[in-house]
Amino acid sequence: MIENEVFSMETARLAHKAGYDINLGVDQSILQRWLREVHNLHIEVKVQDSVKEVKYYWSIFGPVSENYIRCLVNSPIEDYTSYEIALESALKEALNLIK
Repeated sequence: MIENEVFSMETARLAHKAGYDINLGVDQSILQRWLREVHNLHIEVKVQDSVKEVKYYWSIFGPVSENYIRCLVNSPIEDYTSYEIALESALKEALNLIK
């Protein structure tokens, strides 16, 4: 059975500070949806080209004007060994973008 990935306490603190209601849920996909619907921040996690093993990276897209969104930040060169680890990193970065 596939279970939703719960985000870390550090991410929960950042989310709370950004106005996220923890009662909505503590899994990554719900927080990702909240960031998209409430703050227009879109997280994209992709697979890196690799010969030996699967690695992941992320990008965050957001508004730069009323009619235009673009990539605001890309992940640093990291060895994210799972989608969930990469998404957790992206969630933290997106939460830090919220003023």
